[in-house]
Amino acid sequence: MENSTKMMPSIFSQCYPITNITELQEVIQDAPLWISRVLPIVPRSRTVVKNFSDDCHSDLHNFSLKTRIDNRFVPKTLLCHDYKGGYQADRYIHNSDEEIVGNGYTFYNWSQIDIFVYFSHHFITIPPLCWINAGHKNGVKVLGTLITEFESGKDICDNQIFVDLETMKAFAQSLALLTKTFGFDGWLLNIENKVDNMQTLKEFVPYFTNLIHTDNPSNLVIWYDSITLAGELSWQNELNKNNKYFFDSCDGIFLNYTWNEKTLANTRKIAEHRNFDVFVGVDIFGRHMYGGGKFNTCKAVEVAFRYNLSLALFAPGWTHETIDKSDSFFETFFNRDMAFWRTLYCYMYTHPINTYFTTNFYVGLDTECYNMFSQETQLTRCLYPSNLSLIPEFGTINIPSKCRCIQGTLESTKNTCLLTTSNLQEEHMYIHNLFVTDIEINNNTVVFFLSKSIDEARVSSIVDVRLMVSGFNNTLKKVILLGEKKEYPEVNSTVIEVNGLDTGDVYRRIRDRYYRKIVEDHWHLSIFVINTTPSKILEVGMTMKSGNSILLGAFGIEDADGGYLKNS
Repeated sequence: MENSTKMMPSIFSQCYPITNITELQEVIQDAPLWISRVLPIVPRSRTVVKNFSDDCHSDLHNFSLKTRIDNRFVPKTLLCHDYKGGYQADRYIHNSDEEIVGNGYTFYNWSQIDIFVYFSHHFITIPPLCWINAGHKNGVKVLGTLITEFESGKDICDNQIFVDLETMKAFAQSLALLTKTFGFDGWLLNIENKVDNMQTLKEFVPYFTNLIHTDNPSNLVIWYDSITLAGELSWQNELNKNNKYFFDSCDGIFLNYTWNEKTLANTRKIAEHRNFDVFVGVDIFGRHMYGGGKFNTCKAVEVAFRYNLSLALFAPGWTHETIDKSDSFFETFFNRDMAFWRTLYCYMYTHPINTYFTTNFYVGLDTECYNMFSQETQLTRCLYPSNLSLIPEFGTINIPSKCRCIQGTLESTKNTCLLTTSNLQEEHMYIHNLFVTDIEINNNTVVFFLSKSIDEARVSSIVDVRLMVSGFNNTLKKVILLGEKKEYPEVNSTVIEVNGLDTGDVYRRIRDRYYRKIVEDHWHLSIFVINTTPSKILEVGMTMKSGNSILLGAFGIEDADGGYLKNS
């Protein structure tokens, strides 16, 4: 690759699992240098928004606040990573500005999930740095996995970690210290072998859960439905007397996958008030699954949520792992993955973005490179695929809404967003709903975006950004960022119109950041500064006042007076 800035992964900087007790002690005593790069988890908003299949756009005059629901009172979604045994391309450690040659699995719809579990079949699975940081930047808790299985697992349980109370407590303390040292948020406990020393294991679960909570009350310990209270390996596929002790001793249970509606009804009854702590296992590969998994995964999801239980999606990498390698691999994966998540979107809940952000929508993978450290904030909805025909199963996919007004597409080698009105009624004006937010603003706030018209007639698109803003007295007003300047913008208690900037320090700083894209790739930069009393931005939408289709190449909401812009 002559004259290329692309790099191969460094074999000298990797994340590893722990395969035995000796390694556990060695890692605690000599932790890898990368732990200094672990990001703290960003606190999330206390509310969520229920998704609907047709909430991608609304009539211009019906732009309104989506109902906010206390996030304690809705089912949770856990995503359990399982990709080719784990520790593939994601094990390498890079900087965010490096282009690393690779083709690993990426997940990017973080606003739709609550918990991420990194899973492998190694004894102790420490989540790789890229997954910890990607989850934490989006407010998602990231868990490791403790697994024992087969005869070797029985030997570990009976002869190494659950021999007696003293040995068990030392092991639990080491695991708790490991959690704190590596900065992730808890564990999935997966004991998939017969255990003789059951009294010690019974003591371990509440003891370990208490240790984890003592260090950080928001940490989680989740039990996998595998062995029974009698120590037998017997998947129950429900919550019942054989596994409820473990459920009562920790933060939740991950049910095995071969459940049916009767077992879920039993589970809902036995769980009582802790129904949201039951995570119904759904294997996306569809092995012995209700509905068959794959693009029918939505059938199992609908049933789990119908019983008001939480969800554990296992092996989302199916969309990546089962594609034949080809020159169009990334585009095929991206479209297939978007189609998959669109089938689930209407059953899920969106967590609002509640911090300032800037994004170019990069998902962590493109046609040549893989770098999860480069992944950026996404639209808070699952996008419609722009090229369904690339998906081998596209004729059998049932996406609840066929509206294609907000799509994921490619611009050169990377992904971006496409907004279009081509499938909407021409006589109406629409708002494309981009972000659900809960961002506190005060005084000067800058909003900017890059756009590019892709209409065949090359008509210059005029685009307004519309914000729904709440004052601290809970009154709502619309802020309209005008794509076409007005001599006298409207300003009152209901509507504030704002003209764009084309001079000044803020304009120059942001323009310089995107100068190459503006000059060489012909992107159009729009920048606005809003001056308000203390308020919250709750909804962000866009209206195309002229033209039919644009690419959205970047979007940001930042403090115009803060260090971010001054140092950019």
